[in-house]
Amino acid sequence: MPGAFHVEVVASSVAVDVYLLDMQFENPQVTNSSVDVTLHRDGEQLALECQVANGKKMFKCLLPNDEELGAGRLLVNATRGGPPAEPMHYELPLKWSDTAPVSEQAVSRAIRP
Repeated sequence: MPGAFHVEVVASSVAVDVYLLDMQFENPQVTNSSVDVTLHRDGEQLALECQVANGKKMFKCLLPNDEELGAGRLLVNATRGGPPAEPMHYELPLKWSDTAPVSEQAVSRAIRP
């Protein structure tokens, strides 16, 4: 949990979806919010292009055609309706979660560096 909200990361083969949820893991918000996602691997950094998507409920961050999420780390900087939260780090590959509130896809909880 980066601050007064939760960040949920859902991976697919072409994108990383980022949901900014309230303290009950509900009510995704994109209004007055932002997401910056960077893939860190082998000493290199790749910023992903993120846009509001899915009926304005989440941010979709597209992977370049030749990139995969098999190794490395994702760094997510997010704001939800106001001040920024602490940066969140996600180790790759993302792990499946049996209790994923947003999706049945690969979901990972953030870890502190």
